[in-house]
Amino acid sequence: MDEVTIQVFKFSELSKEAKTRAIEDARQDEGFAWDNDSDGECLTEGFIEFLKEKGFNDDVQVYYSLSNCQGDGVDFTGSIDVTKLAAIDDDVKAALEKAEAIFKTADYGADATDYLDITVSHSGRYHHWNSMRVEVSEYGPRGLLDEEEEAFDECVKTIRENVEELIKGWSRTLEKQGYEAIDYAYSDEHLVEEIEAREYKFTSDGERFES
Repeated sequence: MDEVTIQVFKFSELSKEAKTRAIEDARQDEGFAWDNDSDGECLTEGFIEFLKEKGFNDDVQVYYSLSNCQGDGVDFTGSIDVTKLAAIDDDVKAALEKAEAIFKTADYGADATDYLDITVSHSGRYHHWNSMRVEVSEYGPRGLLDEEEEAFDECVKTIRENVEELIKGWSRTLEKQGYEAIDYAYSDEHLVEEIEAREYKFTSDGERFES
């Protein structure tokens, strides 16, 4: 049997042309730059952390499709803690304070937050900034006067309208972050980092050597 000796190289030892081939091969290698399981899970965890910082509770769920296609984007579902939300949004804070004042004036003996349940749900076929619906409990406690109920309903309306705008902005922010993460995963810089971290060897023309 004839023996054939093949000289192999580290990535850093390749010519410019061979490096280009090695990078392009890695980019086309499914699962090399971006793994839908591990990388997708990390992306989702980051999205959830972002939303919890905005006031979402532990029941938050995130859905996304980031393939640069029509209908792609990010949406999410779950309940929002109105107190946490008020801490980051002045309009919600003002509406909540007004609702609390109504309860105090009525001497109802209850916390307005008990009647301000905010829920975000999915609507439609796709997942993007405009595929979510916001519901805020539209019932007040028994015993309020008509004018107090009307004022409370106005607080509910203000909170709902602000949440509708907020979640659209958050969705767009997460979509942008998602595309940036994917773009970086396929960038030359990241691909070279992965190639060198895995200590691949190559033939002189940049073809990955499988021992």
